[in-house]
Amino acid sequence: MSNLSEKKIIELFQNKLGNTSFLPEDVESFKIGKKCLVVKVDTFVESTDLPPGMKLEDAARKSIVSCVSDFAAKGVKPIFGVVSLTIPKKLSSSNIESLAKGFQRAAREFELKILGGDTNEGKELVITFSLLGTSKKIVGRSGAKTNHVIITSGPFGYTGAGLSILLKNKKYSKKFGRKAKNAVFKPKCRLLFGLKNKKHFSSSMDSSDGLSTTLNEMSSQSKKKLR
Repeated sequence: MSNLSEKKIIELFQNKLGNTSFLPEDVESFKIGKKCLVVKVDTFVESTDLPPGMKLEDAARKSIVSCVSDFAAKGVKPIFGVVSLTIPKKLSSSNIESLAKGFQRAAREFELKILGGDTNEGKELVITFSLLGTSKKIVGRSGAKTNHVIITSGPFGYTGAGLSILLKNKKYSKKFGRKAKNAVFKPKCRLLFGLKNKKHFSSSMDSSDGLSTTLNEMSSQSKKKLR
């Protein structure tokens, strides 16, 4: 990654592509007829996203969970997916079969169909997953109002703790360590929660970047202060 921040990189592309009025969302959406086509793409890179001890089957599933989680925040049901794989020579046929099992498990879990994709050879494993669905509308980040209540669909801290355990050898109890590692290896996606409750949301956002980042972004877009 360049020395530029992610925000600056995005702004650079927006300026070049003539899309300066763009507001960041968890997904991209646009109208086709009366329905809204919703698209999300996410990339899983071995050197930055695959912690020690993570199985390839779980890595494949997590690449899909990252997209489905954003659909959950927007109240959109996933329908189709497309996967692009960069595969290094070091991966054996059983390794590649493990990846396929992970994709299969996630597709069944979230009731979506993977249409196809692309494969290529490279120096490290890279999984890019694109998710598609339709909706009459999505729940944006900018609709929060005065006196609205902030809710979350689950607890925070386990993923960060799990990464500290895996990457920094932090000490942990057996019970807590198991929960923290599972938050990294087998993250839960509360898709049903988002689909069932979207009519009650004034604004919503996926919180994988952390609670404070999420709340600050929603506060900024809604032009409301948090208390």
